[in-house]
Amino acid sequence: MYPVPGVEYYRLPVPDMTWQGELSKGEVLRQLLHTYWLYTQSQPAETWPDQLFGWLPQQFYNGGASDPAWCPSCAGPHSGRVAFGGLRPEQDIGGPRVLVHEIAHNLGAQHAWSPTQQEDAACFKAEGADIWVDPDWPYLQTPHTQEVGIDLYSNPPIVYPSSAYDVMAYCTQPWISPHTYHKIFNSPLLQPNPIAAPLTSVQPPVESGQSGVLLVSGFINPDGSVTEPEVLRLESSSFSSTAGLNPPPGDDYCLDVQAGDQTTLAHHCFDVGFADVETGLPSSEPSPFFFTLTQIDPNAAAKITVSKNDAPLLTLTPSNHAPSVTVLSPNGGETLAGPQTITWAAADADGDALFFDLLFSADQGQTWLPLAARLGQASYTVDTAQLPPTHDGLIRVIASDGFNATLDASDAPSRLGRSARLSKIVKPPINLSRPCLSQPDSACRGRQPFNPAKVSRLLS
Repeated sequence: MYPVPGVEYYRLPVPDMTWQGELSKGEVLRQLLHTYWLYTQSQPAETWPDQLFGWLPQQFYNGGASDPAWCPSCAGPHSGRVAFGGLRPEQDIGGPRVLVHEIAHNLGAQHAWSPTQQEDAACFKAEGADIWVDPDWPYLQTPHTQEVGIDLYSNPPIVYPSSAYDVMAYCTQPWISPHTYHKIFNSPLLQPNPIAAPLTSVQPPVESGQSGVLLVSGFINPDGSVTEPEVLRLESSSFSSTAGLNPPPGDDYCLDVQAGDQTTLAHHCFDVGFADVETGLPSSEPSPFFFTLTQIDPNAAAKITVSKNDAPLLTLTPSNHAPSVTVLSPNGGETLAGPQTITWAAADADGDALFFDLLFSADQGQTWLPLAARLGQASYTVDTAQLPPTHDGLIRVIASDGFNATLDASDAPSRLGRSARLSKIVKPPINLSRPCLSQPDSACRGRQPFNPAKVSRLLS
């Protein structure tokens, strides 16, 4: 369905994640982006996912949400890299449609004109519902695809335009129209060797001889106020690579990072929106922002300021002490099978509340997979049957007090046995330019078509 040779779509080889905290659109997008960042930190850059999609139980979220970078007025961190849906593909055929629809938003597609269910029984737009229709939608008051399609995995293989609807419409039987096809085809994220947008008004970094990454994320409220950001600062030795994930340059707000001598370490201005990408209407929810600033000395960061029109709205400084953390179990030499509770001990001399990121390595620390993000307690139960079998398994915990961070890992490897439930690990990871969803081509010969029953969950 996408205008690319094929789509490599599979589950990250990690167990289902147990959600903690507020279940809002902005918080889900922010935690997905945090998980995306954790995953990329020890993976070669050429294997980083183009998109990370999270599945939520339908009873908690009906439909889906995206994070398009092309829409500065929309609510979200504007990464263009994460999306989620609330329809399980193995339970509802709407699941694959939700995935294709939301990722298409990230790739630049907007909504097709959609009739109400009363006007067309194959559509599900409610009477009086608002849909933000692409202002350039060329097919007057019709959601149909306009041209014949070929789907060799259907019988018959012909997709007739009179019975097929553009995937960006609120209708069943999705296919793709020439208009949406070209919108996605021209997406900056699908161009050969895409270049990430540079930071705006960047000051030269301090030459400290050290580098690392400073992660800053938080929320802007509709009234213009700012929630206290969460900060995570890690030295470059913590991971084998550092991915910079920042919103496009803008003008609404600015993020400044300064050293103790007031020297500027980073300066990035960005736009904040509150519109719903589905309806175009203002949202009452806070809008998240998310920065990962690389090539600076994270330990030199002494003050972080969020401002608007040069007026500081919030200033954050580190506490006096970094937290301590020690992995307790598994700490090496164990043989793990089935559900296992990972435990660690942590403390903070300043009395700050602590949050934890939990990771697993199947290759003795060469690469790391995120198991959970932003945990509020010092234990977490994992189904090891959903992890890669290995003799070299390690656990890593990152403890953060909201600014300072400390890491600890298992002292020695543990063994994880093979399980019949184990998902196959595919290399390279998710790549939206490689098996097929629907559209056949030479890249799909000899490969299995997309099977909704095999789509697994990232979040539950």
